[in-house]
Amino acid sequence: MRPDYRNSGGVHHFVKVKVSGDSYDLRVVTDRGELRDAEADVMGGLVFADRNCSTIGLDTGSPDLRTGVRCSVSLTNPYLEVLTGEAAWNLGPGGSSVEPPRIPFQISPGETHHLSFTLKLLQAAVPNQSLPRLEFTVVAGKRHHRFYREVLFLPKVLTRYRPVPPVLDGRLEDWGGVPPHRLGNGVNHDAEVRAVHDEKTLYLAVAVPATKAAVSDESAVRDDLQIGIAGRLSDTDFGADLIRLGFTCTGQAVEARDRTPGRRAEATVPAVKGACRKAGDRTNFEIGVPSRLLKSLKTGEKSRLVLNLAFPVPDEEPDAQEPADPALNSVSYQVRYGGDPLVPVHYVELILEPKR
Repeated sequence: MRPDYRNSGGVHHFVKVKVSGDSYDLRVVTDRGELRDAEADVMGGLVFADRNCSTIGLDTGSPDLRTGVRCSVSLTNPYLEVLTGEAAWNLGPGGSSVEPPRIPFQISPGETHHLSFTLKLLQAAVPNQSLPRLEFTVVAGKRHHRFYREVLFLPKVLTRYRPVPPVLDGRLEDWGGVPPHRLGNGVNHDAEVRAVHDEKTLYLAVAVPATKAAVSDESAVRDDLQIGIAGRLSDTDFGADLIRLGFTCTGQAVEARDRTPGRRAEATVPAVKGACRKAGDRTNFEIGVPSRLLKSLKTGEKSRLVLNLAFPVPDEEPDAQEPADPALNSVSYQVRYGGDPLVPVHYVELILEPKR
């Protein structure tokens, strides 16, 4: 069982179905007893969180973590009933402390509530698997959701202003002078991202490991690359994706599929231009996203966007063991809409350089 699914409340189980006439009742049977379908809906909790709860994202170089940094998370109630619940910190094996450890809340319909806390690291270097996580239990009417929020550390990538944009042809020769940011620490797979912008467009160059064509699966359409773009809400959290795009490299030109939660998954976004090219054991993508699709994007000194990138990686050798923990600055096995349900996701923060 995948680590994050287990940590989100998933367990090995049976499903018991009782059919009576044209109605039915579903129960999830575990070693702890029976749960109604709503109580056991782990995936529903992940989707609810993706749409209604901000994500904790701290600066990798924050000097305040040893003395304590004040953070906040925003939670929105999308229902017509009052949303009640509790957010409780799971500190794991140690290495950090959080005050307060539990935060009860009651949120009126359509309102947003901000949960504030102070996070402190008790040692200079805390392993990724030892960081605390904020676990939510919420109820609105008959709806029950369980989900959590990791503490993410976001590396910053300077996104330079460039009046002459790169040519979108899948080649990276015209990205000279733009240093790449390596994803996943470059331990196993050579993946990287670069970014520039002009007054109208955000340009991304992403190199990902080449993989064999996926076996057809009716449950999911596999993208070679998905890119989500979110906006900063504060110095310590960011919101849901303003837009999420999926790309598959079948030729030089690529179409952008709309993978934004709540939208039709197979719709294309013709305003987004892109190209790809396979080069050895990597696939290079060049993508141009119009600023108007990002709503709040402004080319100013404080412009910051949070980029998340998801892509399949080559299969390991048959005898290879799956790593117990994700790489630093990545969250392993998150929801990826319109593609594999659970894949690694890498986060970076883009700092947009103002026009010179």
